[in-house]
This record gives sequence, C-alpha cells and structure tokens, in this order.
Amino acid sequence: MASSRTGSVRRVGDAEGVAMLPAPQKAGPALQVLHDDSSMIHYEDFSPSYSTSQCLLVYFAFLLSFLLVLIICASRASAKGESPATTALIVVSAVGLWVSVIVFFRMVMVIGPNEGVVLTSFGNYVGTIKTAGFHATWPWISRRSVSFRLKNFVSEQLKVSDARSNPIVISAVVAWSIGDAAKAIFSTLDIDTFVRVQSEGAVRAIAARFPYDSYGVNDEISLTSNSGEVLHSLLDELHSRFGSVGIVVHDTNLVRLAYADEVASSMLQRQMASAVVAARSQIVTGAVLMVEDALGQLAARNICEMSPQERTRLASNLLTVLCGDSRPTATVSVGGGSS
Repeated sequence: MASSRTGSVRRVGDAEGVAMLPAPQKAGPALQVLHDDSSMIHYEDFSPSYSTSQCLLVYFAFLLSFLLVLIICASRASAKGESPATTALIVVSAVGLWVSVIVFFRMVMVIGPNEGVVLTSFGNYVGTIKTAGFHATWPWISRRSVSFRLKNFVSEQLKVSDARSNPIVISAVVAWSIGDAAKAIFSTLDIDTFVRVQSEGAVRAIAARFPYDSYGVNDEISLTSNSGEVLHSLLDELHSRFGSVGIVVHDTNLVRLAYADEVASSMLQRQMASAVVAARSQIVTGAVLMVEDALGQLAARNICEMSPQERTRLASNLLTVLCGDSRPTATVSVGGGSS
C-alpha cells in the first residue's frame, strides 16, 4: 500500500490509488466537535454510467429470446409430437418467462419530485438518480431511496450553563435537507439521529459560548440582546458539523430561551435591580444637565444675583425635585422663616 501527501489531501491505495482522503485536521477548542474522518472514503453524487434505455433494451432482448424459444418448442411439439427434450425446453422457457416478469418489476422504479435513489452494486457505489420519472436499472443493483425535501427538527428543551455558569433552558428549530445523497448515506449510520444529536450539540456549544444577559456591558454579546449574532454563530456551527456529510442547513432559530426554574426568581430580581439602577442613572444624568442649564441661564440673563451658598441651595433643591420619587411640596420663605 503506497501513501503520498500533496497539500492537504492524502492519497491512499496502490499505484493508481483507490480514494482521495483529506488529511487529519488539527485539534480545535474543547467545545468544538472534532471530525476525524481520515479513515472514511468520501463519495459525491454522480449519475450512473448506464441509462434506462440500455437496461430496458437488454431486458427485452432476453425476453424476446425466451418467447422465441417457447414458440419454436411449441410448434415442434404440435407438429411431431411431444418429446422429453421438447417438453423440458417448454418448461424452461415458461419458467424463464415468469422470471423475466419478476426481474422486470425488480428493475423498474418511479422517482417522485425532490427524491432520489442511491445505487450500489455488490457494495460498490455506482451512482445517484435524481431525475423524477420512470427509470430502470440492472436487477442486481441495490437501491436506497432518499428525499431532498426540506425538513424541520425541533430540539428538546436543553438545560445548559451559559458563559457565566448560570443554568438556562434553551431550544432551537433547524431547517435542513440532504444536499448530497451519497455523502449523507455512506457517512452516517442514521441521518435523522445524526441531525438530532449534532443539532443539540451545536445548541449546547452556542449556549455555553455567550452569557444569557449582558447586564449593561455594551460590547458583550448575549443570548437575549444580540439574537442576530447568536443565530449567525449557531448557523456557522451547524454548517461545520453537517457540511462534511452532505447535509445542508437552511435556517435556524431559538424557540425557547429562559433561566432554569431553580434560579429564575433570583435572576428576575437581578434583572429588575439592574433596570432600576440603569433608570436612576439616566434620571440623575438628565437632572444634572437640567440644573446646569438653569443656573447658566440665570447667570447669563442677570435675572438675580446669587451667592455661592444660594447657588448650592438652588442646585440641591432642583436635584431633590427632579430625582425624587414622591410629589414635591412647595415652601415659601417669608422674613427668614418658612410656611
């Protein structure tokens, strides 16, 4: 067995080679699924080397030969009387005619729209038929039907930990279809099981990569605040897992995203506290700007002369009115007192 390397492709086999296998990839991060397919032979869809007309032509040639032998034997038997040899030929021809009928139904097949048939001959891949309509193949060819229609997979509600180790519940829907029938059939033991396991693995990997909420951190991508970036990352993760086996991912979306029940109440309080802090910060910032503008306009228009103590008192009163929760009560100073 000869082996030679050329770039990223390794040729394994005899002098002429039997398969082109990709070189093993370097190990990735711990959360990345590693596809060590160095021992797999990758197939791609191609049309078989024979046509339906060729198969039917050979079949009808054999059928006509059986009919011709049967007619000749029957005519001789009626003219000269039956003999053991003639009787044997008649029996053999009749049996061959019935076998031809059975073989005919074994050869022919009807393929519907967006369907295909993968053909193998004694364990060797010979081609894929994707054209809808009536087709015929050799009787010894094994066939496996496959559908190219779009399918939806909805994952279970998975309990995982986000980037901050908070337990969350997440679920996703994946729209997928088979793009290369030969790759999908020969590279996976069960296509539906492979899609389910790899989809749930991709959802778990994305959930562990991002936090549930950014909590005011502007540059941090979170599952709730940056759905577009998260879905794009999930789509890339699915493409990397399904591309090597001939499965195409068309779209994906999150159908459920929430904190786990055991931390839902406490995390809700944290969210409410964060919202209150953010709102108070915005109120104080706006109040300071309003007080600054009021003091500036009073000084610019010479409406009244105020000492530094009076300016400080006015700013304090305005901030109290603008930032307070309750309705303010007005007081008027009269002769150094208040009423």
